[in-house]
Amino acid sequence: MRTLTALLIILLSCTPQPSSNSKQPNSTIKSYLDSVPDCCPNPTAIIDNPTLPTNFTTVVPWIVSVHNPKLGSESCIQIDYLRLFVIDSTRNNNIYTTQLTSTNFTTWNPSTDGGLYSKACPMWFQIDSHAPMPALASKSILFYCPSDVDSVWHFWTSRTLFPYPNKGVYVEARVLLSGGACLQVGADWWITYDAQWNGLNVNNRDAGCSRWYFADTAWQTISFLSK
Repeated sequence: MRTLTALLIILLSCTPQPSSNSKQPNSTIKSYLDSVPDCCPNPTAIIDNPTLPTNFTTVVPWIVSVHNPKLGSESCIQIDYLRLFVIDSTRNNNIYTTQLTSTNFTTWNPSTDGGLYSKACPMWFQIDSHAPMPALASKSILFYCPSDVDSVWHFWTSRTLFPYPNKGVYVEARVLLSGGACLQVGADWWITYDAQWNGLNVNNRDAGCSRWYFADTAWQTISFLSK
């Protein structure tokens, strides 16, 4: 395994241990849905807005992660990078992209780069109320959460100008998940670079998101394609 120059570690409990029942979902829909966290907005992959909405100008890739007690008593999530691409074309089942950003999380602002949101039902993210995501930063970013296993860990990179009105985005992350960890990647369109959240689908709109990913002994490269 290659040496990681930067690493983001999210600890949803103090001493992560792999769980024997924390595996990738098997081939049936039922087993996958049984592993998906309760009350999540998107249990499966979805495309909401494949291209830049009218009058919108920027895009931001994001990650959502939670601890699912049905899959294990503890969780550990390590993230090598989060990358954003513009989709230039798709031909013969091949995707041709140009990379716009690559974030290795060598720095972290717990107040602006992410937040701890409520995992309460009936659905997450109905309001923008959240607490800062605690972090210790050195050569890597360390997140630990011995008392916040009921939170949604939602974090993102800086917004990127997107002057491609008819093109979609591709988001890619390299992650290592163990225990009861569940993770999803996606992207949001924003009307301007510095617009604030002002209610659902006002200043930002979902491009969409990937399916959920679960624990594995190997690193996983996960992705979302908006069109």
